[in-house]
Amino acid sequence: MVSNWLAERLRHRGVHYGWVVAATTFLTMLITAGAVGAPGVFLVPLQQEFGWDTAQVSSALAIRFALFGLMGPFAAAFMNRFGLRRIVVTALGAIITGLTLSLGMSGV
Repeated sequence: MVSNWLAERLRHRGVHYGWVVAATTFLTMLITAGAVGAPGVFLVPLQQEFGWDTAQVSSALAIRFALFGLMGPFAAAFMNRFGLRRIVVTALGAIITGLTLSLGMSGV
C-alpha cells in the first residue's frame, strides 16, 4: 500500500507520517472551504453576469447551508458504516462535480 511505503520512506528521513496526514487534511480543508465560500465572494459578479437579484443568489446559499446542517447526522452515520476515506472521497467528488457543472451555468 502507498501509505505504508510512504511512511517507511519518511521514517528513514526522521519525519513522522502524522505530518503527512496533517498536511493533507489542512490542504483538503483549505480547498473545500474556498470552494464552499466562493459564492459569497462572487455575489455581485453573479448578479451582474446573470441578471439575478440578491434574493435569488442568497436563497441558493441558504439552501446549501440548510442542507449542510441537515446532512451532519447522516454523514456521521455513513462514516461509521462505510468508513471515513470512502465518504471523504465521495464528498470531494461531489464538490468537484458541482464546481465543474457550475462552469456551464447560463441562467435560472
